[in-house]
Amino acid sequence: MEIRRVTPDDEKAVLDLVGRVLTTASIPRTPEFWRWKHVDGPFGPSPGLLAEEDGRMIGLRMFLSWRWTSDVSVHRAVRAVDTITAPEARGRGVFTRLTLDLVEQMRNDGVSFVFNTPNDQSRPGYLKMGWSDVARVPVSIRPMRPVNMVRKKLAGADEVGEVAASAMHGIDLIDDLCAETGLPDFLNGLHNGESRYHTGRTVEYLRWRYGAIPGFDYRARSRIVGGVGAVVVYRHRTRDRMSELSFAEVLVSPGGEGIRLGAQLLREVMRESPADYAAACAAKGTGERGALLRAGFLPVGLPGPRFTVNPLQAQLTPDPLAWPSWRTSVGDLELF
Repeated sequence: MEIRRVTPDDEKAVLDLVGRVLTTASIPRTPEFWRWKHVDGPFGPSPGLLAEEDGRMIGLRMFLSWRWTSDVSVHRAVRAVDTITAPEARGRGVFTRLTLDLVEQMRNDGVSFVFNTPNDQSRPGYLKMGWSDVARVPVSIRPMRPVNMVRKKLAGADEVGEVAASAMHGIDLIDDLCAETGLPDFLNGLHNGESRYHTGRTVEYLRWRYGAIPGFDYRARSRIVGGVGAVVVYRHRTRDRMSELSFAEVLVSPGGEGIRLGAQLLREVMRESPADYAAACAAKGTGERGALLRAGFLPVGLPGPRFTVNPLQAQLTPDPLAWPSWRTSVGDLELF
């Protein structure tokens, strides 16, 4: 078995392996999605390793390049994402070897840490390889149609989220948000002096993350005056047979006016959406949390994903293994 770095020339072989193994995945497995995710991102191309045997690819491990910002520094990071082992090579440690080798390369390249939200099946393996379980991400909810929620739970109905999304066709386009003249100043004033890890939102980032992503239908609504305002980015999806209005981003200017405008946008979108409930995530002590509470979100709702981190450098500040060090959104951590 030979281990080597993934190169652009490997795209066809990689996609062939992906298509052969991940036959039931809900995430698009097209060349366009692969390039969006691993080539065109604003934080740089994704590092990856593959395993070959007798000229055939038998394993793949990809980390997604990311940047987490605090008031003291900008940290290069990677998110552990795509991993595939060919059926004939399973049980031979391919996943572990590829992951550990890529982690060591990232450490030598000066990357600060690896993060991800593994499921219950894969998390024990990550913990054995040096990851730490930081927290279960708190997700707040706002019931919108509680009778529907109870009925679907009891009857086992399976109503697809695309029904809800179609009701908002043609409005709140991401391209329209990114074209707003006041958006850059608004984004620049969002997180001044924030000591917690957060993704630096730029127009380029929002366009890539929510506008250019193939196969996903994100929408955005904003209200910005003189650099002060609020932005919400949302999509509809199905979770546990119910239609969910998922707020990937709730961004508000510091201060009471930002909170007021953020709550106003949240209420507007929820009023127009046919979803059963809304879900969002915001850190304590932030304007985003204030806007959610004012819009009627419950501070404790759905059990969110488990957030895990593997620090690769010493004495990182703030401590990435402490949940209070993080200011994350749904869009930072959801699977794509």
